[in-house]
Amino acid sequence: MKKLICLLTVFVSLFFMQVPVKASDINWDISKSKTATQLDKNYRSQVTLSLPAKSEKLVSDVVFVLDKSTSTQIENQTLDMLENLQTQISQTNAKVKVGIVIFNKEANVFGWFDLENDLDDIKKAIFKEITSGTNCHAGLLAGKELLDQDQEIAAKRKYMVFVSDGITYMYNQKATVTAWSFENDGIVASWPGPDNWNLKYGQEVLPDWDNYLTDVKEKLAIQGDQYDYLYGEAPTNIMSLEESKEGLNSVDKALYYTVSTYQAMKDEGYHCYSMLANGYSNYPWATSFMNYLSKRQEISFKDIQNDIYYLLDQGTYVEDFMGKGKDNYGNEYDFDFITDTKQFYMMVGNHKYVPEFIEENHYGFNHQENGYAYELFYYPDEKEHFIWKMNVPVS
Repeated sequence: MKKLICLLTVFVSLFFMQVPVKASDINWDISKSKTATQLDKNYRSQVTLSLPAKSEKLVSDVVFVLDKSTSTQIENQTLDMLENLQTQISQTNAKVKVGIVIFNKEANVFGWFDLENDLDDIKKAIFKEITSGTNCHAGLLAGKELLDQDQEIAAKRKYMVFVSDGITYMYNQKATVTAWSFENDGIVASWPGPDNWNLKYGQEVLPDWDNYLTDVKEKLAIQGDQYDYLYGEAPTNIMSLEESKEGLNSVDKALYYTVSTYQAMKDEGYHCYSMLANGYSNYPWATSFMNYLSKRQEISFKDIQNDIYYLLDQGTYVEDFMGKGKDNYGNEYDFDFITDTKQFYMMVGNHKYVPEFIEENHYGFNHQENGYAYELFYYPDEKEHFIWKMNVPVS
């Protein structure tokens, strides 16, 4: 794990100048993480790239959307992760804001906490005892709203951790259900609940979720909300037994809206994680659904912790183009990269790495057992540029 900040300092050489100019006369394309010195007598300038940008304070939003049935074991793992993350960021200029949502039949929002200072309050929110009903959709809606409202943080630095057993049969912010009819011991009833799935499909039936959700979407376009009513109130329009054979029930709609909201968060660019709240469930379809949502990837809190902490993960690269154009006086300039390995280097924290020649226009830094931790690729074509590749996570 490399600490804090990475600097790549490269030297470039200036050619095709009609008259000498100062670096300040050039309209540089400079980001907050790129600086250039004044040209020296040989028309050279030292360019420095840094990650993260020196003026950038790394702030991350992390929202936990927790099912009220989440086990104590999972709650403890959540807290352990946050404690470890708190220790890590205390050594950096980073800040992590934590949002807590615990849902039963509705979303109970505990708002934002500063991880560095509010860990005790976060713990109280996570262990808050709440009962009655399961509305995954409401929980995710509340989590998305928290992340959406923070306009100061880029989407790539927003995280949502969804923990549930998947047993859901309510939807919307105000707990809503469907008046779907079924026959039970000769009596026609319409009460909502997780057993709606068993009554319609069978206890052990596990669908192809992609096909199932597509079918629900098509039927929803026809059925709409005509049989919806608020949970706890009396329905005004009840689906007939005949309609119920193909009609959507409370579980169908709850699952569909859960997936839709989860996907909407991913489409916003948020990092989304789905975790099973408990290891065993009396409803196999619910466990299967959570596995589908997580794409059957076993994600640990350690993985999530590292994802939040690492600014750049393995395989990330930075691309930078050489200067080319006209100065403030109309003179043309064209910078070239000096490929002499004695003329550029890389800093990771206080550690300096000199480049090693791999092949023409390809250099490595910090050689390790499986290759180089960092690589530089130079492309001396018309779109002259270089790519600085990270092969290890960088904080």
